[in-house]
Amino acid sequence: MNEMITYGLLISMFVATYYDLRYNRVPNSLIAILILFRIVMGIFNDYRQLMISALLTVVVIIISLIIYYAFKEKIGAGDFKIVIMLAFCLNIFAFFNTIIITMCIILIFCIFTLLSKRLTRKSTIPLVPFFTIATITQMIIQNF
Repeated sequence: MNEMITYGLLISMFVATYYDLRYNRVPNSLIAILILFRIVMGIFNDYRQLMISALLTVVVIIISLIIYYAFKEKIGAGDFKIVIMLAFCLNIFAFFNTIIITMCIILIFCIFTLLSKRLTRKSTIPLVPFFTIATITQMIIQNF
């Protein structure tokens, strides 16, 4: 992955994490800026990978809409925006690794917090920090 895209993605993930923890929302402008940045970088660097990312993003959007309407008010729209952003900025392998790592981290977190009675089954948790940790973990694994 192009280093500029990697840095842009990481900065966006940290900003999104801050907003999700502080305000329980992810700003649309953040997602729009990163997607525009990715398009510009893709046009000048790797047009083929940009097209593959765009196709993956369309598939992820369709799946996200189905999940969003099936589980209304269970998963926030900001979480879907982050997943779409990841689909557009990462290659297919990195995207699926990030999703799997995210789900594993969330599972471990929920088990420990439910067992320690810090959360109940009705509690809500912001998911963007888990996506950020998983993205960083995926990038570390990819570079080894």
